[in-house]
Amino acid sequence: MIGRTARVLFVGLAGVVTAQVVTAQTVTPKTEKAKRFKVRGRVVDESDDAVQGVLIRVEAAWSDGPLPTQRFPTFTDDHGEFRLTLGPGKYYVVASPIGGMDNQPEIHTDGSSGDPYGPTYYPSAVNKAAAVLAVAGTFGNPSPLVIRLLRQSAGPLAASTPAGQKSASVEGMVINQVTGAPLPRVHVSLWNFDDGIHRVYGAMTNPDGTFSVTVMPPVTYGIGINRAGFAKPRACCTSVTLLAGEHMRGLKLPMVPFGAIAGRVLGPDDEPVEDINVFVRGKGVLQSSQTDEQGRFRIAGLLPGSYRLDALPPTWTHPSKPPEFPSDGPLPTRWGPVRYPVVIEVQAGSETGSIEVRLARTPVVRVSGRVTGVPQGTDISLSVNSRFGGFSDIAKADGTFAWWSLDPGEYVIRVWEGIGSLDRMINGARQPNSALTKITVADVNVDNIELRIRPPSDISGQVEYETGTAEPHAPERWLRLAALDQNNGGGAASLGADGHFALNPLLPGRYKVMCDCGRPAYVKSMWLGSAQIEGDILDLSEGPSGATLRVLLSSGFGRISGTVQGDPVAMAGLKVALVAVSPGHDGPSRFADIDIGGRYSFDSVVPGEYKLAVVDDGDLLIQGADGLEHYNQVIEMVKVLAGESTIRNPRIFKRQ
Repeated sequence: MIGRTARVLFVGLAGVVTAQVVTAQTVTPKTEKAKRFKVRGRVVDESDDAVQGVLIRVEAAWSDGPLPTQRFPTFTDDHGEFRLTLGPGKYYVVASPIGGMDNQPEIHTDGSSGDPYGPTYYPSAVNKAAAVLAVAGTFGNPSPLVIRLLRQSAGPLAASTPAGQKSASVEGMVINQVTGAPLPRVHVSLWNFDDGIHRVYGAMTNPDGTFSVTVMPPVTYGIGINRAGFAKPRACCTSVTLLAGEHMRGLKLPMVPFGAIAGRVLGPDDEPVEDINVFVRGKGVLQSSQTDEQGRFRIAGLLPGSYRLDALPPTWTHPSKPPEFPSDGPLPTRWGPVRYPVVIEVQAGSETGSIEVRLARTPVVRVSGRVTGVPQGTDISLSVNSRFGGFSDIAKADGTFAWWSLDPGEYVIRVWEGIGSLDRMINGARQPNSALTKITVADVNVDNIELRIRPPSDISGQVEYETGTAEPHAPERWLRLAALDQNNGGGAASLGADGHFALNPLLPGRYKVMCDCGRPAYVKSMWLGSAQIEGDILDLSEGPSGATLRVLLSSGFGRISGTVQGDPVAMAGLKVALVAVSPGHDGPSRFADIDIGGRYSFDSVVPGEYKLAVVDDGDLLIQGADGLEHYNQVIEMVKVLAGESTIRNPRIFKRQ
């Protein structure tokens, strides 16, 4: 959970630090070099000790301000330090401690301070308009910042033990799980929500790692432990039950030290490359950093496990601005994004170093086309999205558009009639005329794209059932369409007694079709007019052309079960993942728990082909068949048939 935040305001002025109120202003750079500058800083606590793993992100200081060139958030390293690259303008830098508690006041009986970190501002705890740092790329980079996170005072002690009932207490110690050493300055909290009362008790560990909480009502409490640079093990100490008059002693709470990934980003001639965004994905999180002048990067605050690393060059200008093409000589190139070729393993409390990422130059290609289907001069908005992010643009008066320097990969382009957010239009009950297409960018220009604006699609049709497999007389039956491919919107329609439906107008795009029809059922096939579709994916990118939609439902599910092979002790923190690979099915990945005997099961499995593997429970954001690439050594292919049970006994992945 992200805790409370500290904000720091950056203003493009001279290279000095001030603490005076200033008016909003934008500085125009005097030279091309002034378009970006370095901001370094350090986050400390009230004792001036470094705070590791603090999330640092950048926001524009006003709604129409410049977009930060720092495209991804970054985190403080083991020394509490961070590094940003920004263009001239006014920004807030938001510092958020990871693992902070919520806003519920705590009761402290040991005299320690309360909340992990409260809000604070640089250089002093005043309103954010008065917290000013003046910087300018033209005149050099600013001096390093120091952001101090202040702890809030504890809440008032409240006697919440019922009259006539003896209170309880608990004493214990927090230790480093790897070394066994005691951990000082750990925030320990115990909470309970019984009887509609929110009770939260807390303490800070002493230099010897011990803590005590007294005068507590005798109930069951959830346990939270927070310290910068450490995490609570998933399979440990989730709750404690205290009896009336009980004084529990010797409660031992382990914490896992974070690991880190470090290395360099180099060009083809071993030259270091500066300002490259390096980010890692794994354990359900995304963390990032930027390379320095020597091409070095370091990403701390990582849980033990497997990670994928990507290096992405920054984008300093909007893609609609064409690059400068030389009158003679070779065409311009740019650094292209790179994925590190192997999975990186991070161990608790250690650094995986010496990672070398090799960049290659890629041609500066153009993506261009025209929006048709509307009168010339109509306002037209466009959005472009990929796995690295996206941007928005406005078509020219003649409907044309052109973008440069897009990274290689797949993109979804959405265009709609009007100016403004498509989400806002849809929420305002307006379904605008629009179009959607997918493109792949490589090393050649992608030109002559035609995006034909179409009105929303009116679709009606019939839902049918395989004999004896579904419940046609459920009290309420609904057909639902979920948008795919970063599409917006979706639709739902109630079914008549004969299974007839009429959907509200839908935007062009692809949709997953589902039915809430009493007993569980899945979409086996569909017919859009005379065209048969296997599976539950309906493609309306070109519109329905007035055709009716027939949907065939089945409840002939299959089942998968088995026993995980391996050391039972190693199964803690693991789950079994099931990922569909059959064409025409785009369901989410499913995960099954492993019991004490290693057994697992998946019920109500749609017939088709699947990949199955035992995975870390931190990898629960797996999307699509490629999401299991970490586990290629132990993947099992499974074919599920209607009405049949399949047995598979997967193996645990052994880390190298």
